[in-house]
Amino acid sequence: MRILRLFALIFFSVLGLLLLTQCGSKVTNGGSDVSDNPNQEEEKIDKRKLPVNLSVFIDLSDRIAYNSIYIERDMEIVDQLVDYFIDCSYANSNLPRSKNKFNIFFYPLPSDNSVAMLAKGLNADLSVLNPGEKKDKLDELKESVETNLSQIYALAIKDQKFIGCDIWGFFSDKKVDNLCMLPGYRNILVILTDGYLYHIENKKQEGNAYSYLNGQNLMLPGTSLIVARNGLQDLEVLMLELNPKSINQFHTMQEIIENWLRGMGVEHFMVVQTDVPVNTEKYVKAFLNN
Repeated sequence: MRILRLFALIFFSVLGLLLLTQCGSKVTNGGSDVSDNPNQEEEKIDKRKLPVNLSVFIDLSDRIAYNSIYIERDMEIVDQLVDYFIDCSYANSNLPRSKNKFNIFFYPLPSDNSVAMLAKGLNADLSVLNPGEKKDKLDELKESVETNLSQIYALAIKDQKFIGCDIWGFFSDKKVDNLCMLPGYRNILVILTDGYLYHIENKKQEGNAYSYLNGQNLMLPGTSLIVARNGLQDLEVLMLELNPKSINQFHTMQEIIENWLRGMGVEHFMVVQTDVPVNTEKYVKAFLNN
């Protein structure tokens, strides 16, 4: 009798363990069943398989008048971005099906109408072109961008109407949503700026938070940028060429901008100080290949 009882005890113990195993090892967390099976976790979208929507926002404020070296650095960066766009479009012999988009813009647009005309040569939308047209567009894109962008810089310096670059307003007024974000794309925004985010007609302050940065508020403790919106999880932001007038203010400027981007929901971002092209190139590659 004792043997039968012992046998029954062992049998039901083993059966219980088997039943627990077959249940997928579910545990209760706050009243909800949570599976520990890694194969059942929501798969993340591989952004490298998405078409590329690459936007370049260039700050045409007085930063370009101080020293021509900053224009040269801008041009080097843009050239690298054009190469990246072309390589992505040809990758895996996918050009006939490529829907990639490339766009260089300024906000606000300079008052000179010639800039608006030249800006039309800074864009490429492969989604609306047939395979032959796509190849032709990519073949002439690099030269077109270099020529037109050089002329735009020259016109901006000649005009000397440096009212600033409204980067804060571009994000806060949701212009970025319309110009730089598309569903089903890897949305990348590269901003070339000295980091002051200043525009003469859009100066706001809420306590220690501002719509701009300058030498004065960068020295004040607790300075931040006003976070006026969120929902930018599908946008990647690479901000290059930061160049505060006092080199000691770079890390403060960087931290403020990073907190602002984070507050708006941007998950993948990088804020980089101006540097020689060979060093900046490494940051650009690291960001784009992440």
